[in-house]
Amino acid sequence: MTNNFCLPAICCIVLIVSPMVFAALPATLPAPLPGEDLIHNCEASWTTRADWKAKVASLKKQILGPLAPWPPQTALNPIWRTKIVHEGYTVVPLAIESMPGFYCMADLYEPTQITGKRPAIIRAHGHFMYGRYGTQEECAAMARMGAVVLSISMVGYNDCKQYCLEHTKEHPPGPAVFSLQLLNLIRCVDFLGTLPEVDTNNLNITGESGGGTQTFFLAAVDSRIKVAIPVVMVSATHVGCLCERGPAGLIPAITNHAEIAAMHAPAPQLVISDGKDWTRYVPEVEFPYIQKVYAVMNAPDKVENVHLADEGHDYGPSKRNAAYAFLIKYGVLTGTPNEAITRDSDDALSVFNDKNPLPSTALKTPAAIEEELAHLQDRAMPAAAKE
Repeated sequence: MTNNFCLPAICCIVLIVSPMVFAALPATLPAPLPGEDLIHNCEASWTTRADWKAKVASLKKQILGPLAPWPPQTALNPIWRTKIVHEGYTVVPLAIESMPGFYCMADLYEPTQITGKRPAIIRAHGHFMYGRYGTQEECAAMARMGAVVLSISMVGYNDCKQYCLEHTKEHPPGPAVFSLQLLNLIRCVDFLGTLPEVDTNNLNITGESGGGTQTFFLAAVDSRIKVAIPVVMVSATHVGCLCERGPAGLIPAITNHAEIAAMHAPAPQLVISDGKDWTRYVPEVEFPYIQKVYAVMNAPDKVENVHLADEGHDYGPSKRNAAYAFLIKYGVLTGTPNEAITRDSDDALSVFNDKNPLPSTALKTPAAIEEELAHLQDRAMPAAAKE
């Protein structure tokens, strides 16, 4: 009798309550944000600090590719052009021989008055036609704030056109472009270490877009880098140019740019993102993963994200100011930025031009450059890999 009495009451409750319950449920679950699945795959690939360190070691070898275990320290044979003197800073165009017959071109900015050992910053640019010639304001400001700044050209830009032209559909880069670019970066660190005015314990790098890619790839493999500031580039979903994918098969098949940025842990890093390109979801998707890595490496306070939701794909004033503040925080810069300059012409900042051609020993064709790269390890005993 008791069961017969209760059953209708239960049925009545179900009939009354269940429509209310189902009405409260969302019609559909929110779609995952772009990149969340890729980040989840990264998270699932390791658990402990030891797991992460093992993954980093494996990824380093894959990133280095033909440069592994480490590029031989062949003679840099720097070529210096005339020093240009400005108010508060100087600039000298120069080239180094990254490997026999292949050159990296750059402009070296320094404070007018140098006392003691100074921090150094590599300024890498992205896929912008002006190349390194368009970085003069911030390079001048950082030099006035006490740093030695090496503004370098991407392979194919400005007067660095031995291997390819600008990375466009009309002029796509060759398959070795990533490794040549990484080689240039590593050899630039070597070069800075030869300058008596540079503090080799305070070597840093920043750049936007493709320069951001160069920033986190160098920071991932070379522990000599202290502070890394990749700008408008860290993303799990963006694949980018051939020069940004690592050696063949690395991105997107094995890893992504967000995980490579995380490899810089536990050293200081500022990730600058914006709301109008592929970095728009960094605060919700990529940055929490990078924070997780820094936490497992016992450095949760060494990584920051400045997200400018109303801005786009550039290294504009607000992004530069964020970078200056972070570099001040970590003892790279001092004082207040002053970006006022008298702009130097492209010709004045070039190393090689009609008046100053490449040396006669320079490699002449992309095929010759690729051949030299393939046999690079035969040139000298490699220096110990920078673990």
